[in-house]
Amino acid sequence: MRHFLFSTFMICGICWMATNAQTPSTPMEFQGTELLKHGHLSKLSPIKGVPDALEAISQPAVKGAFYQQDLQWNAPDIKQVECSLKADAPGYFIFAANVVNGDKRESLKITPLAAIPDGEYHDYIFEFPENSVSQGTLTNYEISWNGGEIAHLGWNAFRAKTIRNRVPNAAGLVPRKPVLVAKLMPRALCRLAWEGESSPGTTIRFYDKDLLELPGTAVQLKLGQKEINFTTPEYAIEAYLELAAKGLGYPVVQQLQYTPPASPSDLFWRGNWLWMQNAPGPINRSIWFQRDIELDEAPEFAVMGVLGDDSCFTYVNGVFLGKTIRWSQVNRYDITKLLRKGHNRISCRVKNIDSWGGFLADVYVQLKNKELFADTDDKWLCETQSNTDTSIPTATEPVVVLGDARIPPWKGGMVFRFAGPQGELELVRSELGRLTVRVQRLPVKPLNTLRFVLENEANEKSDFTLAISPDSTNWKVGETVTFTYPVPYVDKEKSQLFLEDDLVRLNGNPVLATIDKSRMVPPPLRKAAWTGGARPMLKLGDEVLQPVFWHTPAAYGTDHLSGITHFAKNNFRSYRVSAAFQDYWQPDGSFDFSVFDREVAKLLTQVPDAVFAVQVYSFMPE
Repeated sequence: MRHFLFSTFMICGICWMATNAQTPSTPMEFQGTELLKHGHLSKLSPIKGVPDALEAISQPAVKGAFYQQDLQWNAPDIKQVECSLKADAPGYFIFAANVVNGDKRESLKITPLAAIPDGEYHDYIFEFPENSVSQGTLTNYEISWNGGEIAHLGWNAFRAKTIRNRVPNAAGLVPRKPVLVAKLMPRALCRLAWEGESSPGTTIRFYDKDLLELPGTAVQLKLGQKEINFTTPEYAIEAYLELAAKGLGYPVVQQLQYTPPASPSDLFWRGNWLWMQNAPGPINRSIWFQRDIELDEAPEFAVMGVLGDDSCFTYVNGVFLGKTIRWSQVNRYDITKLLRKGHNRISCRVKNIDSWGGFLADVYVQLKNKELFADTDDKWLCETQSNTDTSIPTATEPVVVLGDARIPPWKGGMVFRFAGPQGELELVRSELGRLTVRVQRLPVKPLNTLRFVLENEANEKSDFTLAISPDSTNWKVGETVTFTYPVPYVDKEKSQLFLEDDLVRLNGNPVLATIDKSRMVPPPLRKAAWTGGARPMLKLGDEVLQPVFWHTPAAYGTDHLSGITHFAKNNFRSYRVSAAFQDYWQPDGSFDFSVFDREVAKLLTQVPDAVFAVQVYSFMPE
């Protein structure tokens, strides 16, 4: 995975050698003076005289750690680790462990957690992944510190838990004393349960950005009730749980499902991340992945979505379809005409530049009377030896299934394209910004956005995900419906507009409109200056704006620009647009800024009066 300006930390490895000394009596939970018996320091300067915690000072540019070794814990039993830690400077706590399975030793690494730099102890929950690296004996672990400043660090409790729970130290809660519930996302489907005998009554309250309780949103597990499911409120920033009385057992809060903003309902990748090993590397090397498909007939429709870390080159039956150039980019290909009756082969070359490599794909084939899914799983094969990019080798080696699409280190920047059954529309009438269609088949989920494509006279394409009004909630098969959409911004050449959505298709893919640049009025440039006292403000002409720029499109993924409208409706007009060297620096040394121009056009389509700053990523092209 390539690391850019906002991914500056690297997960560090465990620096000591694990031993095989069996110490089954080593507790999996300890605190205070017990912690002093079991915990150790690495590359940290100890602070003496603290009776109930292990405290130390970090050194500049040195990744120190708390650690424990000589363990014999059964890794599959551990679902999460809770640590009480403190820091008085910005940085990250990183949990990593060694797991031994037979003669194989692997490193288990968990996504770093940002420290609360207030010098007070806080509970941090590190969730173990559900994958093969968690199978075996955990022999040692470390909690390392990654920060740029000298920091006073502390560790005073450790708990290895056999159940996933967003409530830290749940068994030690005090009645009527609220405790923060960790990492509950807005709009998430969650479970509140009581583990043990009858519940004494438990309440969760939700708070907004000003830490004011959101009225009417509290969730209650009543006296004697075993469990309930609930959805977190849209504007929830924090959640606190409170026990009504002491009970035999403890409360459990689990986040079951989370839908990112502006994604189509609960649709997400079906496939799993694959690689040739459950570890980072190999560096600067290509790994091939292959799936063979036997068909009784030529398909009526077939599509695939692919994503590779760092890049992915895709072939179907030997025909090159295209490539992705970074781990966060997903390509979607219509492969209907490439698949045939009989034997078919999908081949993908994934090149890993550094750190972790991975491959993810969804493949859907619709036949006359059935459908077929060939998403990435253990039925795929890989080829690891040739490192070739001039021919397509035959893969014969088993793949390693790392886990589903949401596992770290990728889950924070995932982009999604749907590759599955499509709804079907027939064009009745098209006007610029307005479309009338007859519904022949419903999409798999109701839609409030549709994906449009502009194609200019040079056959260059730009995609726009645009809000439609009204949405498709009330669509019925056989009925004629009309909806409107924002007109895409064009500032250079004449372009034709098409509907090319992942979840619904327009029969025949007709031209919907021709948009001429002469229709668009370029926004004027205004003189910018800083003004204000202790808090600077940005002055543009006679207008004064907050100097805060929302990062787009990365905030929603390159295909989720409809999310910008949420901010526009609340008069938020300041955005930041990325420009990356590898996007516009061509192999012949020339520069092509069309990718950047398209991103600006997408922003101005949603927010015509947007103010945007340009952030340049200087990562060199491959």
